[in-house]
Amino acid sequence: MASTGAVTSECVISAIGSRGNLFGIYRRQHSELSSGESYHSAVNDEALGALLTRQEAADLLDVPVYQVRNLIKARAVLTVEREGQVYIPEICFIQEDGQWSPEPALRGTLMALGDLGLDTYEARDWMVTYNEELGGIPLVVLHHGSIHSVRRAIISTAL
Repeated sequence: MASTGAVTSECVISAIGSRGNLFGIYRRQHSELSSGESYHSAVNDEALGALLTRQEAADLLDVPVYQVRNLIKARAVLTVEREGQVYIPEICFIQEDGQWSPEPALRGTLMALGDLGLDTYEARDWMVTYNEELGGIPLVVLHHGSIHSVRRAIISTAL
């Protein structure tokens, strides 16, 4: 098939059909990290905004902590680990009419990464690591409304 620069439905279907090998290049890049080196080295924490504990996220959303845990399990928000503690980047939430809620496009994006073979941790790392094609961190780009750009970057990473 000649490359036209556009992603065709056949490319997407074949990518989805080959689930196990989709992110081989991505996984190899990260597996080449020296022992003790973390994925976080490519992440600009300032770009992610404040890092919230589960309790702080519950307070922000005005919900009990167990609902924040449910959001994490449902992949509606992602977590990052710093010094052994689990945090939720504030950028995972949006405020509309004075009410905070999870970024609506985040869950679908995390599910798309999962559908293409990435586990929860690999999807998180992909979302918070600088991406050349996007010219930024996918989570930040997504937060600024470029849903389609992030989804195209997922497909091109898979291919």
